Amino acid sequence: MGNQPFYSVGEVAHQLGVEPRVLSDLFYLRKLSNERCRVFSGRRLIPADYVDEIRTIVAAHQAESSAAASIAG
Repeated sequence: MGNQPFYSVGEVAHQLGVEPRVLSDLFYLRKLSNERCRVFSGRRLIPADYVDEIRTIVAAHQAESSAAASIAG
């Protein structure tokens, strides 16, 4: 793991301006890597170098959700 900083789900969610549940759901759906973000002592640790990739995945997920909502509604 080296000297790289790690963040909690809540910290990353705050950085991205989303609710922590959004990230938790993406881990559950396996859109975010459980291998890169291991759980230690009940806390998921997200490496700093994965945050930009998470930002891209969250944006794509939100776009998909918006498109699905506009089709349904």
